[in-house]
Amino acid sequence: MTMPYDQAWLAVIAMGVVTWLLRSLPFMFNKWTRTEDKTEQGSPVFSALGPSLLSAIMIVTLIPGIQQAMAAGHGRALCYCTGILITSCALRITRNPGVAVIVGVVSYAAGLWFFAT
Repeated sequence: MTMPYDQAWLAVIAMGVVTWLLRSLPFMFNKWTRTEDKTEQGSPVFSALGPSLLSAIMIVTLIPGIQQAMAAGHGRALCYCTGILITSCALRITRNPGVAVIVGVVSYAAGLWFFAT
């Protein structure tokens, strides 16, 4: 099944908007509840929603990737697992998800370059 060019761009834009909303609205709601009522800490639902959504997206992304890596061979699976481990360690050390993702992607790419070729 093919999609006309203009519809494909519309679908990409719609996916971008939905992704942005999923990732930013929980954090925005948490800020709004904090600014409206300074005495309370904010809704525990909204404070947990942002990290929960990010974790869910990560799990949905990792499981098929691990399955494909296992099917591709031991070298690729080793690179994938090493990338996940290094990403987790970088997140624990830096407490910055952006830095952790960059470090993890670089380690995965380096592993593919050294071991899987």
